Amino acid sequence: MVAAGVGDAIPLPLGNDTVGWVVSQSDLDYIDQKLSAVDDSRVIVADDYVSANDVVIADINPTLAVFPKAGKEDEVYRRLVKAHPHLKMFKRDETPARWHYRDHPRVPPIFGVADEGWQVLRRATVNSIGAGKIRGARGTHGYDPQLMSMRAIFIAAGPAFKRSATVAPFENVSIYNVLANILHVTPAPNDGDPSIVRALLREDTPVTVRSNRN
Repeated sequence: MVAAGVGDAIPLPLGNDTVGWVVSQSDLDYIDQKLSAVDDSRVIVADDYVSANDVVIADINPTLAVFPKAGKEDEVYRRLVKAHPHLKMFKRDETPARWHYRDHPRVPPIFGVADEGWQVLRRATVNSIGAGKIRGARGTHGYDPQLMSMRAIFIAAGPAFKRSATVAPFENVSIYNVLANILHVTPAPNDGDPSIVRALLREDTPVTVRSNRN
């Protein structure tokens, strides 16, 4: 079963049987898939646009996820939304629908991502790179998942999967329903595409899907 990286395969045990093998998605992050080249010349310095006194930065590079301090929400958004031509910032409820971020409680109120090849760093990090104290990154991931450079390969094999099948590209979030079904675990509601389960698994495999896309 092939869908469009290659990492170490992991077995999925059920009792004394192995029901399948899938490529570990965590391994894919550390090979040549899902990475874009970066350098020290294409850097957005977060401190140039927002003060640490006004926000808590929850995630950075190439994303910028911030929790504004009370009463600072509108001011922080105004500073960031047009801060840099290579940084796209959103209020949580205005993020692209395909990200599935709008209703998620863990997503900060203001969230953004740099254009491919650009980094978002703190001033202290930039200064340390310039002083030779640390080495700047030459590749990173976490850009818009629609980019070809963010795609990885999904490979699976086992009695639950169709044989010699190639399927159209799909979002990683859809793998959850697949794994839940081959392990006979009822999946929790999720944002996976319910059609992916049937596309990957044999026709005689019982399927249970609880997708928010139903």
